[in-house]
Amino acid sequence: MSEFDVMIEEYPGDTRWQEFVAVFRSEWDAQTDSKKALFRSTIGDDETAIVLASKMGDQALDWWSKPWGVLRQRSAVDIMKNERHGLKIIKSVLMRMQ
Repeated sequence: MSEFDVMIEEYPGDTRWQEFVAVFRSEWDAQTDSKKALFRSTIGDDETAIVLASKMGDQALDWWSKPWGVLRQRSAVDIMKNERHGLKIIKSVLMRMQ
């Protein structure tokens, strides 16, 4: 089983994801409209943008585009675009980050 298969299998579900996103909404709401638009357009998924922007601030866009060991030296955007369950993989990674 690959690392991605494990992440998909261990994804705690959409209800848990919604609860996770809710933790970051107030910080997201404090962002400027232009910053929100930048994150949304770059990331392409509103909830993922909320979590990334709130957890990482301006470094989120770097995280999104750079290769990472946890993603087998691929970027999050590459995983989203090219893996069958890319969004679920990224959600699983984000929920594991402390």
